[in-house]
Amino acid sequence: MRFPIPSKTFHASLASGWMSICLFVLASGSPVAAETPTPDDHVSDEARVLKPETRSGLVAKIRQWESETGCTLWLATTTFLPGAKNVREHTDELAEAWMPKGCGLIMAYDRASDAHAVAPTLEAWETYPAPDVVEALRAAGEPFRQESLSPEDRLIQAIEILMQRFSKADAKLRLHSQLLPGIEQKAALLFFIILSTGTLLIFALLAWSKKRRAENAVRHFFPLFPAAERLGAPYGGGVIAERR
Repeated sequence: MRFPIPSKTFHASLASGWMSICLFVLASGSPVAAETPTPDDHVSDEARVLKPETRSGLVAKIRQWESETGCTLWLATTTFLPGAKNVREHTDELAEAWMPKGCGLIMAYDRASDAHAVAPTLEAWETYPAPDVVEALRAAGEPFRQESLSPEDRLIQAIEILMQRFSKADAKLRLHSQLLPGIEQKAALLFFIILSTGTLLIFALLAWSKKRRAENAVRHFFPLFPAAERLGAPYGGGVIAERR
């Protein structure tokens, strides 16, 4: 029994089909960040979680916070995430696409899974103490554990907590940078006083030691001479003895 030999047209169609499948797989596996344009106001609300007036107020707060701290803050919401991608991976991809460098934070929220994630940049970890960053991330997750709150309220409260915690950390850094020069100057002055006093004491001890050595090197010689003394004669007379 003979089987029909596939024609060249069949091979071309098969190759074209495989190429289409590969392109679809590559496209479906590409980062979502490539499909999400960078928002000019740092808020991308694809899930329509925020009301227009709420969004405008949040954007104003974010801009003020950024001008005070020098860091950037981003928010992204999605209706669902494709494939097996979780919100943490989505947040990391957005951080790489939207914040390639500089100090910044990004919060992503997926409405389908009701999950969120916050990704600070490497510069944020280097700028602020790690305990302050960890505590800020932990506190920002508290609103999402309150089921009585709406998604909009959760996002607003979480963003405000992030801004408050990082503002406090930034204020501590600024205060430390202002106090440090004064402390260094006082420490340098104290060190100079101690060093000067120690030097004077050393010179004084050396001079006193040199003087003592000079005094010990001098010897006094007294010649022997006879000394007459009358024994038993307070008013003259008696026996005269000599002392040597």
